[in-house]
Amino acid sequence: FDANQSNEAATEQMIAYLQNAQVLMDEYDENDILITSSDAATVHRYANTIGAIFKNAFNKTSGSEITLLNQIIRDQKLERLKEFEIYAQAYASATEELKKNSVPVAFIESHLLLINTFNNLKRINYAFQNFDHDPAFALVNLTLYQRESDRFALFIQNTNTLLETAGILFTELEDGYVLNEYQSQL
Repeated sequence: FDANQSNEAATEQMIAYLQNAQVLMDEYDENDILITSSDAATVHRYANTIGAIFKNAFNKTSGSEITLLNQIIRDQKLERLKEFEIYAQAYASATEELKKNSVPVAFIESHLLLINTFNNLKRINYAFQNFDHDPAFALVNLTLYQRESDRFALFIQNTNTLLETAGILFTELEDGYVLNEYQSQL
């Protein structure tokens, strides 16, 4: 915001930010994924692949983006905003890997939810990265971040329900076990 602008102009600018924020639409649909059968072996392999994607994509991140943003604001260390690039790249990488993964028919809806959530979180993290240049837009993205976090929780719940229904279990040594770990954190 420009400190010299009128209240009316500032209000109009905030309304424009809010309208732009609401435009954060899902980009991917069934045409963007490979669909396969839902037999037990395929579902087990699918969930292990999802777990591996999570581990590989997010191995350089620590803590949540909100914790990082709070630390930056509290400590007034705007040079740390570049750390959001790590999160944005992690979400971008995960999105690309998820698009390549064959998806059992029963998991199509959940898989698309995950791809779109991660893609949106990538975009939100880029907005956070520009907090010093456009704090209003970054703050508007806090609301969107919460929405996407809720969608990720929904993915975890839905996926674990589908796995349970299919009788798929994981040992702690399998990558798919990370889905159980996320479920226990909800």
